[in-house]
Amino acid sequence: MSTLTRAVLFGSLLALLPLTKGFAQSAPASIANSLIEFTWLTDSTNGSELVLFRADGTFQDIQSFSSGYPFTVTSSLPAGSGSYTYTVAPDNPGVGVITVTGGKGGVGLGSGTQLTFYTSTRGTGGAYPGDFYLYPSVPPAGAGNVSTRGLVSAANPMTAGFVIEGNQSRWVLVRGDGPSLAQFGVTDAIQNPQATVFSGSQTRGTLSVWSKDSNLVPGYETIAALAGAFPLARGSADCVGLFQLPPGAYTVQGSSGGAEGEILLEVYVLPFGA
Repeated sequence: MSTLTRAVLFGSLLALLPLTKGFAQSAPASIANSLIEFTWLTDSTNGSELVLFRADGTFQDIQSFSSGYPFTVTSSLPAGSGSYTYTVAPDNPGVGVITVTGGKGGVGLGSGTQLTFYTSTRGTGGAYPGDFYLYPSVPPAGAGNVSTRGLVSAANPMTAGFVIEGNQSRWVLVRGDGPSLAQFGVTDAIQNPQATVFSGSQTRGTLSVWSKDSNLVPGYETIAALAGAFPLARGSADCVGLFQLPPGAYTVQGSSGGAEGEILLEVYVLPFGA
């Protein structure tokens, strides 16, 4: 999301309709099973939470961070999960409100937090002044998964390519697997895999050790389950990254930070986009 998009706070729309006139209902398909990025602001910090709002009325933090969006998580926040309800104003069906009813998000999604939709993709609200952006479920476009396995070393990396088709950005899960390959009988897998995503010669992001920050583990596990990816071993040094990428061609380069061994590079184009 561009800085300009983040800066739009919809100030002219902050006079909310009385919520007492609304009625609770199931969240529409555009919101249920969607990723919502909530931007929270205080006097000294500016951060985001990327949250999955499920159709069953529950939510799960995917990432919480205060800088480096969306490619590098430099300061994550406590993982959160809980439940929510969805309310529509009867005199204005275009206004819908998500209310967190239980659980605790990383920062901005504590119980009682309200996110108010004024359009299908943007809105305002929360425990802090800010805005949010909706990444609804979208139809598949092109291949949903690309996996490449090979022998690599620090001097001899392996490169795999993938394409984001269509006309909208997509969220993409990228993994560099080494230690977790032991569950499939791979005996020569590298123990410290490294991977970087490129667009042409431009670096789009470097994957991080997925278990390094325990706050991110539940979110990565949730996204992996949605994508149909096999579970990584808790505490392993496999690397993972979650990226928002526009249509185009990309490559992932995998290597080893030590001795040579086998790596599995995985790319999952997720069904969330805008």
